Amino acid sequence: MLENNSKCDQQTFIKNLEELSNLAWPSLQTKLYDGWFLRFSKGYTKRANSIHPLSPSTLELQEKIAACEELYQEKGMDVVYKMTATAFPKQLDHELEVRGYTAEGHTSVQTLDFSRFEGQLEKETIGENNIIILDTISEDWLNDYCTLNTVSEKNKEIMRCMLGQISSSTFYVTLVHEQQTVACGLGVLEGDYIGLFDIVTASKFRKQGFGKRLVSALLQAGEQHGAKHAYLQVVKENEPAVHLYASFGFKEAYQYWYRIKPST
Repeated sequence: MLENNSKCDQQTFIKNLEELSNLAWPSLQTKLYDGWFLRFSKGYTKRANSIHPLSPSTLELQEKIAACEELYQEKGMDVVYKMTATAFPKQLDHELEVRGYTAEGHTSVQTLDFSRFEGQLEKETIGENNIIILDTISEDWLNDYCTLNTVSEKNKEIMRCMLGQISSSTFYVTLVHEQQTVACGLGVLEGDYIGLFDIVTASKFRKQGFGKRLVSALLQAGEQHGAKHAYLQVVKENEPAVHLYASFGFKEAYQYWYRIKPST
């Protein structure tokens, strides 16, 4: 795992992890524009419908911002930037703020190095003990996720298409209790990293250890298939989730946030 011991290393680390997460959560369409990745997925999730300024640019900044605004607005979409402390160019966040873009969705990107794991994974028997892991998306998993996360039928179909584009190894996990799905989640393995996505527990079953069992199962699946590190994103205000991931030894690597152009 790359140590963040210099500004250059931190910049490379963030770029590499952002690229991993983009592969794990693909957009329906991606356009590369002068070092920026423009992602489009019919409006479902900000991650998949935003501008990712990951690499150095050559064009004049005002020109680029105006061109991006025009492109997204032509598609009837909000203009959204996914920002990190190392976004290019360095004055971009300030420039967007001056132009009236609001900052929303501050999120902690956290990592876990399995060799430094501070706790002990609870061993789950895959296929037994009510833990089900599939390597491809199933209709049951998709239905359960959309029910638990109140995803609309329209967005369910968009999500189906997005997940169908993942080329890496996947782990679709379901936890069943008393014949009903109480939690589900997704793990995506790329190289020696497993990314954890879409971890959700039914509201009436929270604070009962189901989320911990689900995360344990995902981490085990990743480790058994060669993962040496794990990463995830958690909204900073989601204190129960932050506490859960901390119990496994996850630590914040950096943060991202969105800059969103106000509707006119």
